[in-house]
Amino acid sequence: FGLRFPSISDLYTPRLRNIAARVYLTNPSLREDKGFRVHEGVYAWCYGPCFESRAELRALKTLGADLAGMSTVPEAVVAKHCGMEVLAMSLVTNKCVDRREPSSLDVVAAELAGQPLVIVTEQFPHHEEVMAAAAARTPVIQEFVRSIIRDI
Repeated sequence: FGLRFPSISDLYTPRLRNIAARVYLTNPSLREDKGFRVHEGVYAWCYGPCFESRAELRALKTLGADLAGMSTVPEAVVAKHCGMEVLAMSLVTNKCVDRREPSSLDVVAAELAGQPLVIVTEQFPHHEEVMAAAAARTPVIQEFVRSIIRDI
């Protein structure tokens, strides 16, 4: 479709990112929605279809990732490969669980010593949570995208 090995150092087009930033900063209705915030950051792509493991999330955080997901990057790379300008947005729909859990050896050793460990029960992400968060944010995301397109 294009250059065989495209550089993706500038994958997301600065011109489009600036338009999106301007739309957000000059549109009071977007900023007044208390749960809607725009950030730029590092998106880490992981294979799906599954949520990332605790170990993967800790590794990604160490590498500087701000969020992780199963999409966006492959599509953006293909678009860049085809010579298109690229703007990517992701709706954060769940909190990652990256806390290290005690090993089975630690748990059993503590039990054998008569000092059982307190294990924190985690709420791991699930598909229904993601779909509900997406549905709740659909109107404001649609407004944001329409405004960006008008400005392009």
